[in-house]
Amino acid sequence: MNVLPAKIDGSSVDLDGQKVNLSFAPKFSAGAKTELGIRPEFVRLGREGMPVTISKVEDIGRQKIVRATFANRPIAIVVHEDGEIPAGTEDHFRFRSHQYLRR
Repeated sequence: MNVLPAKIDGSSVDLDGQKVNLSFAPKFSAGAKTELGIRPEFVRLGREGMPVTISKVEDIGRQKIVRATFANRPIAIVVHEDGEIPAGTEDHFRFRSHQYLRR
């Protein structure tokens, strides 16, 4: 599980300056510690989204586990065996918040 510190502002989440819109406005106490958990299989690599630095790719058969960093924090991304892993200095990740973030 990728766990990232988050700041909730109404119906959006701030992940180190990157905004993610939610389909609802969670209610938290002011100043409450908030973290966002994202399963590695729900993360997608691409040319758009939040910037990551890929450090390693582990081929485990039907899938690849991409080890990367976002905002100086490690994240894992699961890619299907035939999935594209962008080559370049500006890799990005995204996830579908409206499907995976729920009340």
